[in-house]
Amino acid sequence: MINASKKRVSLRTIAKIGILAAVSFVLMFIEVVVFPAVPFYKLDISQSVVMIGGFALGPVAAVIINFIKSLLHLTVSSSAGVGEIADFITGICLTVPAAIIYKRKKTRGRALIGMGVGIITMTIAAVLANYYILLPFFSAMFNIDIANIVAMGTKMFPSVDTAFEFLLLCTAPFNIIKGIVCSFVCYLLYKRVSKVLHV
Repeated sequence: MINASKKRVSLRTIAKIGILAAVSFVLMFIEVVVFPAVPFYKLDISQSVVMIGGFALGPVAAVIINFIKSLLHLTVSSSAGVGEIADFITGICLTVPAAIIYKRKKTRGRALIGMGVGIITMTIAAVLANYYILLPFFSAMFNIDIANIVAMGTKMFPSVDTAFEFLLLCTAPFNIIKGIVCSFVCYLLYKRVSKVLHV
């Protein structure tokens, strides 16, 4: 009897993760260019759904939802996987710390703290991952000189002269904006959606 109950709970959780991953995947197609000079930095709210899943089902669920949605998007991607890797890394860094902090004490204050920590973690991870992995990989895959990418940032900020300056003045602000927007959407929707997820 207990095993049957556990199996039902497990199947229900898997179904919820699948639905959240699917919704998150669809939302990836609704994008807005934040900085016209850097058109490949597009904002979507798919991580809001992942964060909702992390709050309701735990940090492991957030990782799985992130992985599934990135894997699905890989099938229609034109970025040779660079965008999906970036989305997966930054998504985990945003949603997992938030889910861990919220799990320990499920209050509105803890949720806000978790979101704040997630935004900071995501921004730092985005800068480091782009500097050491993603920009070099993107440059090699598409035969684009990193200097050409840096030049996009120079159009926005004349002082941008190196890849690291580009990341600090373009990548970091973009991720802060994205983190705030996704966290805000999660904050607005979580209580309503969580009633369904906790059934």
